Amino acid sequence: MISIPATSTWAIALYMAKVASNTGSPIAITFWQMIGTGFLGILLLIFVKNYREGFLFRVRNQGRVFLGFSFINESLSEGSFLFGNLAVAIAPTAAFVSAMSGVQSVFVLLLFFLFPQGKRSRVTLMQWLAVALIAVGVFLINS
Repeated sequence: MISIPATSTWAIALYMAKVASNTGSPIAITFWQMIGTGFLGILLLIFVKNYREGFLFRVRNQGRVFLGFSFINESLSEGSFLFGNLAVAIAPTAAFVSAMSGVQSVFVLLLFFLFPQGKRSRVTLMQWLAVALIAVGVFLINS
């Protein structure tokens, strides 16, 4: 259930980066995306009690190990985000490749039909909705 909003959010962000890279520097676009992500993270930490308690619990119990691994993880994540934005800005076909990777869900759904596994081969309404959203997303990227 959470994959639909997460995938939609990522698709929207990639589309916005593609459109923005036509008018500005990819580095500046990435900078502002990181500022927005950091601001959103701080808001979540302040207003969502479970996130705040979980973060403070990990800091108290794991201390420097948790902070060190978090720093390494975030550094690598932001670096990959920057290179992804650069790829979209330099070669617009990178956006198509990224969008087409989302179509793999359609192929998984087809595998349900080709290789039934009892009760698992039943396709739910949410799966059909996901396929429809993927199709709309691919159409938007290609337009």
